Amino acid sequence: MSIAPSFPSMDVSTAEQWAVIGKETMNNQGRVAERILGLLESLSEVTDGFAVDQLTHCLQTATRAEEAGANDEWVVASLCHDIGKAISVPNHPRIAAEMLRPYVDPAITAVIVAHQDFQGRHYYHHFGGNPDALYLCSRSSGSHLAGCVLITEWEKQGLPLDILKGAVMGSGMYDLKPVRLSKRSSFVTFTDEAEQQLSAIRYIERIHTPLVLVNGSLETPEFLRQSREFAAALKAAGKPVQYIVGPGYNHYEVGETIGNPYALLGRAAMDMMKLNTL
Repeated sequence: MSIAPSFPSMDVSTAEQWAVIGKETMNNQGRVAERILGLLESLSEVTDGFAVDQLTHCLQTATRAEEAGANDEWVVASLCHDIGKAISVPNHPRIAAEMLRPYVDPAITAVIVAHQDFQGRHYYHHFGGNPDALYLCSRSSGSHLAGCVLITEWEKQGLPLDILKGAVMGSGMYDLKPVRLSKRSSFVTFTDEAEQQLSAIRYIERIHTPLVLVNGSLETPEFLRQSREFAAALKAAGKPVQYIVGPGYNHYEVGETIGNPYALLGRAAMDMMKLNTL
């Protein structure tokens, strides 16, 4: 094992020191699997009122995924989806998602993040919550994914058409044709089928959720056009939609407002949910 000479602060560290640190970090990546297994094993001590401990639950989930023909990434995710409970139950989905994020498809981490809320439809009302009050807020690439969520045919999965009570989507792309013609096609594989199926604007009839679409006035023309035309298509089809352009915001600044109940996206989300912050 090599040890880099110490440095009193980051700003005076050298390339040679970081070369040592980087090499040792990579050499020790094998411990990641050991730590994950250790955390999983510790779930045998966590029951919290359930009929079985959480390790048994995780093994059951992974077994069902494997029996259903899921690929290795989904099986591993099923095994580890509740691993965060070894640290903290209230935010265990995000703990598990961040641990797995470097190793699995982004769609899988998204499912892990949301899995407790989807389960909550069956029990949140016992705690005074409203299991039907499921809203979606997104920005940039997340709004493209949100568009795909909106056009999902939930009824084919035994879920209500209006499973989402509202969505606030900032700075998204809702038609992949222009994206396919851009530089991104050099590193993202697009097919005609993918372009069609992942373009929300082409399935207006499937959308049953009230929408608020948001842009900043300083965003590039394509972002503005996509939201503007998506809003127009929804309105023409009689769908509930509002289009907001925040003056003086660029693409990145719009995203920064998502967690602020008094700013562009945050205010729109609070209004959508009829929540008063005053």
